[in-house]
Amino acid sequence: MRNLCSTWPLSITSKVLAIVRRSRHTHEFVNLRLASATLLSVDAIKALNPQSPQARAIFNLGIVTAIVMTVIFAVVVGIVVYALLRFPRWREGERDPEQGRGNKTIEIVWTAIPLAIVAVLFVLAARTMGISDPRPPPKPDIVVIGHQWWWEARYTNSGIVVANEIHIPVGKPLALRLDAADVLHEFWVPELARKIKTVPGHPNHIWIQADKPGTYLGFCWEFCGTQHAWMHFLLVTDPQAEFQQWEQAQRAVLFRSLRRGAGIVVQNVSESSATLIAGFS
Repeated sequence: MRNLCSTWPLSITSKVLAIVRRSRHTHEFVNLRLASATLLSVDAIKALNPQSPQARAIFNLGIVTAIVMTVIFAVVVGIVVYALLRFPRWREGERDPEQGRGNKTIEIVWTAIPLAIVAVLFVLAARTMGISDPRPPPKPDIVVIGHQWWWEARYTNSGIVVANEIHIPVGKPLALRLDAADVLHEFWVPELARKIKTVPGHPNHIWIQADKPGTYLGFCWEFCGTQHAWMHFLLVTDPQAEFQQWEQAQRAVLFRSLRRGAGIVVQNVSESSATLIAGFS
């Protein structure tokens, strides 16, 4: 299998390799780690550009929540500033301010408003959960397994198994079952879906979908060992016709390998990935 660094987009790979070539001392390797972390942070910002209904629902909920929090913050700060300006510091010799015994109207208002805000956010959050995380089907479309330090994806209908490059058709929601072979990992494609952990022996489920063709960089976002920083994968979204052609090509290689009696065949399907083809039962 090719080096997992080959699953990075060429622009990122070239930047990292340039630093590697210049690294002759220990502190320069530290700079490599910092550069890698910086590049990952830049890619994480892509979550602000959702490209699927699931990611867009989460993004929209975040925007609404941020607006509500900003309004609340502005109201609280405004009241504090008004109090400071309207009622300056008490001075020695001045009489104490009048003490009120309570105001039912004010008490009802400051109780009702937070309840209304929480109720609205609850409804919006429940709606978002229904869009981004509906109940999974009994049989997933793809089984994704995290390994130290690579990703395996098994297509349950066709029997294809791939490594570090996952293809899906555009516009079709697919159910993924996520598992781990060794330690905790975390599957995340920022533009398409939320982060979700892969736990050995305890599968998780997620739906993934893309609005348009493209290639998206995915990460393991849970520290999983010394090579965690290199645990990336590509998620390629193809038009339906191109996805079927890709699937047929992988299945043809699978059938040839089975006829030869080979258990596993490794085939380079592009310059930026390695695809592992094997039988799936």
